[in-house]
Order: sequence, then structure tokens, then C-alpha cells
Amino acid sequence: MTMVEDRTVILQPDEPEEPRLFDFLDLVALSTAVSCACVFMAYTMRSWQAGFIEHQAVMLTRELTTQAITATGYTKPDWYHQERLSFIAVRVFGFRERIGIEVWDRSTDLLPPAKPIVGYERPSGLQVVDLVASKWGSSPVPSGRVMWAELPVYEVTAVGLPLLPGSQAPTHARRARWSRRLTTSISSTRFQKA
Repeated sequence: MTMVEDRTVILQPDEPEEPRLFDFLDLVALSTAVSCACVFMAYTMRSWQAGFIEHQAVMLTRELTTQAITATGYTKPDWYHQERLSFIAVRVFGFRERIGIEVWDRSTDLLPPAKPIVGYERPSGLQVVDLVASKWGSSPVPSGRVMWAELPVYEVTAVGLPLLPGSQAPTHARRARWSRRLTTSISSTRFQKA
């Protein structure tokens, strides 16, 4: 699978930024590949010191890998009648301000748009990808398709909260004022009668 092992970045091909970090995992397209891909992503995020977005990266990986298995894999393999195995590849790229996740498979069908969430239904499938990823999609490649998603990465404060662009880490004085206001508002609303 030379196409899968190629380090060509499908994510935002018009951007000149090279990934700072890269890792990949090749899997047989079986239902067990979903959990293997999730463990791989969790390990990769921890080894890159990106534990604060580990959960989101694992969710994206789970959904994209499930899409690949559903399209090309075997959810209940019949080993006696199986002619050949399909393979998928999970690739993760670490850029300066985002993580790129790609899942390659042999399907030629591109991802459809996510269905809108109606009422209080729980999001599933591509709805999860649409909610978590800043950008996502799929692109045709000579050996099939690549599904991709981007996850923004922010600096974190000392306590692990995201430090969004343009904001500052809270100082001790600001933190104390915020804590005092929160405590005051909780105590004043706790004992009010409805």
C-alpha cells in the first residue's frame, strides 16, 4: 500500500505548512479496527503532550474509522467465504495550531453532508464529526478515498484550560476575584425561595 504510506498531506493541500509531528497505523478493515484506532489515537495524543484534546481526537477517529469499516470492511467476517481483506490506514498530523486526522480506505464514495440534529436526539456518525471538527471532508485518491478532519489546538493554562487566541492566562488576583464572585453568587442563589 504505497499510497497509504506516502506522507502527502491531504488536509488543506493549498497551505504550505509542514506537519511538525506525524504518526500512522495500518489496520485490517474489521470491526475490531475501531477500538485499535482509538487506542492508537489516545496514545499518540498523550505522547505529543496533547492530552487536553485527546477525547475529541478519539471521537473523530472512532467516527471516521467506523465510516471506513462500514464502507469497505467486514463487521461480521465469514472467514470461509472471504476472498480478500481490505485495509484502512489512520494517519495523524501535528501542525502548529491544529491536529489533522486522516482515515484512508478503498471505497470510492465520498462522505455525504452530516444530517441535521433534530430536537434532543443524540448526535451520531457524521453529526459528531461535524460538531467536534473545525473542518472535515473526504477526497478521492487513486486507491480509494481519504476522510479527514481537523481539530484546533490551543495553548493551555497551568490548570489545563484552553487559552484561546487573544486571551491571557488568569493572574492570581483575577482568579481570586472570579472565585469570590462565583462563591458569592452560589451562596446567594442557593438559599432563595422559588
